Amino acid sequence: MTHARNPASATCVRHAAAAVSLCVALALATAASANPFALLGYDVESGALANSNVSFGSSLGVLYTNPALLADVGNQAGIAVTFNLPRLDVKLQAKPQSSRIPTSIYDSSIGNMPGLQDRALPAAELLNPASDNEVRDVNAYLGVGMAYNFGVRRFQLGVLAQLPISSWNSAEVATHFNDEREANFSNKIYLMRFGQWERIAAVLAGAAYSPLPWLDVGVGAQVSLAAKVRLKLYIPDATVQDYSQSNVGSEIAGALRPVAGLRFRPLDWLAVGAAWRNESYVSMDGGGGLDLWNYHEPVPDKLVPKRTTQKYSMALDYEPMEISVGVGVKLREVTTQVAVMWQQWSQYLDHHAAHAQSYAEFPSSPFLPVLSDGAYDPTNGGAIDADEYRFNNTFNVQWSGQWRFKEWGEASLGACWYPTPAPAQLGRTNFADNDLLGITAGSRFDFNLLKLDWTLAVNLQVWQMFERTTYKDPAQVYDEFPDAARTLVANNPMSEAAGLQTNNPGYPGYEAGGILVATGFSLMHRF
Repeated sequence: MTHARNPASATCVRHAAAAVSLCVALALATAASANPFALLGYDVESGALANSNVSFGSSLGVLYTNPALLADVGNQAGIAVTFNLPRLDVKLQAKPQSSRIPTSIYDSSIGNMPGLQDRALPAAELLNPASDNEVRDVNAYLGVGMAYNFGVRRFQLGVLAQLPISSWNSAEVATHFNDEREANFSNKIYLMRFGQWERIAAVLAGAAYSPLPWLDVGVGAQVSLAAKVRLKLYIPDATVQDYSQSNVGSEIAGALRPVAGLRFRPLDWLAVGAAWRNESYVSMDGGGGLDLWNYHEPVPDKLVPKRTTQKYSMALDYEPMEISVGVGVKLREVTTQVAVMWQQWSQYLDHHAAHAQSYAEFPSSPFLPVLSDGAYDPTNGGAIDADEYRFNNTFNVQWSGQWRFKEWGEASLGACWYPTPAPAQLGRTNFADNDLLGITAGSRFDFNLLKLDWTLAVNLQVWQMFERTTYKDPAQVYDEFPDAARTLVANNPMSEAAGLQTNNPGYPGYEAGGILVATGFSLMHRF
């Protein structure tokens, strides 16, 4: 039996891509996780102490730094408003004209080359020209929190939420690639861990108990949501691009980032604390299925419908596993403490749920050298060592000093240093990041109003991301118009393909750095 087949494979692919895009957009709208608070502090007082409060602390921010310190947090409830004002830049170096992909790529053998994973657009047809990334948006958050012991001795329970209020959107996120593929979208380079955070909510909850006068233990969790979205699409007529039938299915489940802490007080004036925080990210799965009318698999004498499916996995707002150890001294009106935090950045996942080093190697292409087993060599003949692009684990240092100048008032200073986990970005990858230095200050004031006890806290933080200049190694940048490309007609060499042509916005290099100022105030009722 013979049967006419629909020759609309290109249309099928376009609609499948559109289906997946819608799924991902729906998934993003449900995400929730932490934002800048791991650096800037989950509350105003922690921000004033540079997040060093691992051994001493009396505010709800200890839910993150060390939940065992909840034992020192009295019954209270209140609100806070915080702002961060970045002035950060990723500035692109001028791209050589010879590295731009010409429109003649359409006349090359690339279009019908089997085994080629990616095909680049001509530079003139990109949606956006390559441009600098100027980070200037002011971010504002409303914090609400409460601690209460329910009348149980040596016990305390706390919860803290931070909600974005700088826009009407309850959640605002945007994914991106960190290599040449981003040229098909924004054509910019983004900051990896500082200054460009997703505007989504952050929630912490925990409890502490003091089994002994010199020992406090605490556990907590950072709450996030994981979303799965599926779109099923049927196209009755592949020649009509703007009509389809669709159904959407979604699944949302809670996810927890566990946090645990201990605090020892061998002497009245000495405390030693330790905390562990597990790896965390917002996991999202998206996918789409597409059916076309009269579209079948090439099976003889049998009608087998051909269905196109695509699946995407994404990871947003990645935070590494962390271990903090701190020691503090409290002598009359003065308290000082220092903490060292280890972060396991070697397991970092980007927005597309991939490790940083996985982008270093080239995508599959018949233009690459061939290995002994017949596979294409992703190291471009040994020019690339992917392990050199693996993120490094880091040790960070945080310090603070507090001075109670009056019974009702206290002033604090803090400082912290966060070295970059990102290695030199010599090849395809564009993870823009560098060492961070933070200087913090704050005050808190206790007062009585309307026969109620209150605490007002304010802080100011100044952060410097030191400028880092990246220069690319052409041998480690993917050549998107290979030298070996031939013309479709007559199979002739193409002189315009000689050398490196790439849409990678990071080629031939870029500079990243700048400052960020953060401030906030909180009002807590103590009862």
